Amino acid sequence: MNKLLLGFDVMAYNGEMPNCLDPKFLSTIHQASDFDYRFSGEGFKKRWNEDWSIYNSGFWDNHSIKKSIYEIIKYHPNEKWFYMIEPFGNIEAFFGNHPFYNKLSLENISSVALNEIKNGNGNLLINYIVDGGLGVTTNNFKKIIDFTRNNDIPDEKVYHSLRERQGALIDDADAYLVLPGGVGTMHELFQVLCENDVEKKERPILIYDPDLVYAPLEELLSRMHQSGYLASPARIHFFRSEKELSTSLGQIFSR
Repeated sequence: MNKLLLGFDVMAYNGEMPNCLDPKFLSTIHQASDFDYRFSGEGFKKRWNEDWSIYNSGFWDNHSIKKSIYEIIKYHPNEKWFYMIEPFGNIEAFFGNHPFYNKLSLENISSVALNEIKNGNGNLLINYIVDGGLGVTTNNFKKIIDFTRNNDIPDEKVYHSLRERQGALIDDADAYLVLPGGVGTMHELFQVLCENDVEKKERPILIYDPDLVYAPLEELLSRMHQSGYLASPARIHFFRSEKELSTSLGQIFSR
C-alpha cells in the first residue's frame, strides 16, 4: 500500500515540527525537550500568553512517511512528496492578521524546501481548512496566491482548495483513516463514501470514534444499506479503541 510522503524542515527526536511554526518559537520546544512537545500546550501558553499549542497528531504515523527535507533530497530524490503547512492554533495568525503574529505562515518555508517545491518533486499542500474554512476570505486567499506567484511556484504544484487537497489525499489512496473532526472531515468522508459506492471501489474506510461522535452516522449508513440506498457498508469499519485501530491498520499495510 502506498503511503503519503510528507516533508518537514525540522525533525526532532520524537517527531516533526509543524512547518508553519515560526523559528522564534523553537526555543520553547528546545526547553521542553525532556517530554513530548505535542503535549506542551500549557508551557507554550505560559511563555507566549497564547493558546497556540504545538501539536502534530501521531495517528498519521501509520499511513504516511515523514522525513526531513534533507532526507527526502538525499534518499527519495525521485518520489513525489508534500510540504504540508497548516495553522498551529489560530487561523488569523496563520494568515498574518494577528497583532502578535503579522507574517503569512508560508513565509517560514525554508529556502531548501522552497527550491524543491519549485524545481524538484515537492508539492505545497496548504491545509488551511479549519471548521469549514471560515478564515479563508478573499483577502486571505489572495495572500496565498501572491506568495506562490511571487516565488514562481507552478500552479499545478499547489494544493490550496478543499477539492485539490482531497485529490492529493484521496484519489491515489488504497484506504482511509477518519478521525473525529468538523465539517471539513465530513466533506472528505462523504467524498470517499460516494466514490466507493458509485464507482464500486473496494477501499476500506477506518473510522476512529472513541467518544461515539460518529455513532449516529454508523446507524445512518446501516439504515441506508437496509433500504437499498447504499450498495455495501462492508468496507466501512468503526473503531472505539486505539488497539483495535492499530491492529486493523497493521493488517492493511501488511498486504
